[in-house]
Parts: sequence; structure tokens; C-alpha cells
Amino acid sequence: MKPSHPAISIANYAEEQIIFNKGEEARDIFIIQDGQVEVFDPETGRRIGLLGRGHLIGEQALFQLGVRVASVRAKGEVRCQQLPLDHVRRLISSETIPIKAGIEGLCLQLATLNHFAAPPTGKGEKPLVRSSLGSWSSNQAQEFLKTIINHGDSAESYSPEELLYIKTLALLTPRTMLFSEAHWNSSSGPEQAFMILDGEVSAMWGSKTITIGRGAVFGLAESILGRPQLTTNRALSPLRAQVFPVNAMVANLSRTNAGVAGICRALALKIVDAYADQQQVLIEGI
Repeated sequence: MKPSHPAISIANYAEEQIIFNKGEEARDIFIIQDGQVEVFDPETGRRIGLLGRGHLIGEQALFQLGVRVASVRAKGEVRCQQLPLDHVRRLISSETIPIKAGIEGLCLQLATLNHFAAPPTGKGEKPLVRSSLGSWSSNQAQEFLKTIINHGDSAESYSPEELLYIKTLALLTPRTMLFSEAHWNSSSGPEQAFMILDGEVSAMWGSKTITIGRGAVFGLAESILGRPQLTTNRALSPLRAQVFPVNAMVANLSRTNAGVAGICRALALKIVDAYADQQQVLIEGI
């Protein structure tokens, strides 16, 4: 039997045992091997979601300064693979560009899903990404990230979703598509995975419809897993979208580090299952 990676350990939890709490510093992420966990808000007691075998928990800590934004507890006996964050970050940093772009894009798709979970405010949908970022090119995004790394400039004025958008834009070779409403709704409409750069869509999942624009990601998790499209989308204005190189991502997953491939597939599975869950079960990123 091939020995397990020394950085990966197995963690076991009993019924109702807390795996981590909202607000705690994050040191690990987890992949569920057996059992189910409940994601909940400890301040309101509201259940956010119920996750099972194969799902990833705690992944948002990779992109949100290492702080938990929800609590998780075991529902029955639970067994998880536990991966230290520092180790995971090192693995991802050494990965190919398609894999890095895939992971960033999946986290943006999870943020898109969270818009379905948010209660309506009657004031319109909160955009994922501010309008000034819409004109950025891939080169501008790369230069912005270099400035932060090389000169220690602060990125605190940008939301986690905006930083994900910038990082995704910096990683992808520019390949944009323009969609008119007629093109989108025709039989030859977009089937590939893409990120909206400009414009808005009306996206429908089950009985709920939201209006969402720049930064929203559609089709990525489904394309990686070979599943049908999760949402029905209607263009509300002409759209400019960045296309993800799904074929390259899938090819790279088949030969990359097993831990990174497992994280990528577990995150895609979490997104697909969250969309497919019963309408009242709304999963947020942790």
C-alpha cells in the first residue's frame, strides 16, 4: 500500500463535535471521507448547509486571510482528511496556470452561488466586483499583483471576491467572447465555462432567479466534472466574458499532484451538489 503524504492526517469527530468555529484563525482545510457535517451560523443558529463524503470544507480560508466565516460541526461520526493550509498554499503556488486559474475560478463560482443563498433586500443585487475593474486587462491584473508582492502594497480595500477576480484575470490567457441576448438564447448559445467581464445576466436556479454581472462564474464546476449546466441564464444586456480553458484544466488535473487534484474536484463537487440540493438548502463558502 502506498504510504499517505506526511502533510495529510486523518481527523475523527463524534456527534455534534465542532470542527471549527466562525471567526477562528484557519490552519487547515478538510476533505470529508465518511459522514456528514453541518455548516451553520453560530450567531443565529441558522443552518447554511449539510455536506457529505467527498466535499471540501474550509477552502475559503485559502483566499480570505485565513479566517473562518462560518462554523462546522459533525452530524454523527465523521472522518476527514486534514490538510495544513501552508502546505496546500505551497502546492498550489507550484501548480500549472490552468490549475491555478481553475481553483480561483471555482471559488468565484462558489461566490456566485452565495448570491442565490442571500435573502432578497429589495435594493437590487450587490455586485461581486466593482465597475472600475471591468476595464482591466490580464496584463493590468498581473501588474497589480506584482505591486502587492514586490512592494507590500495593501489590498485591504478590495473584497475577497474582487481579489479572486483579479487573480483569475491575471492567470488566464485573454480569450473573450461577446454575447448578445439573441446569441445567448439561441441553440448555439454558450456551453463553456466563463467569467463575466461586463454586462448582466438573469440566472435561474430552481425557483429562484437573481440578476448578476461582473465577476460571476458559470459552467466551470460542471465542465470539470462533466455534468449538465446548473443554471438557466438569460442575457439582460450585451455581455463580454472571459472563457476558461476547461480542456487544459481537465488534462492538467489528470497528471498533477494528487492532493491538489483532490481539492479541485472536491470544490467542484461541492458547487454542483450545492446547486442540486433541495431549494431550501443553501450552501455558502466557509
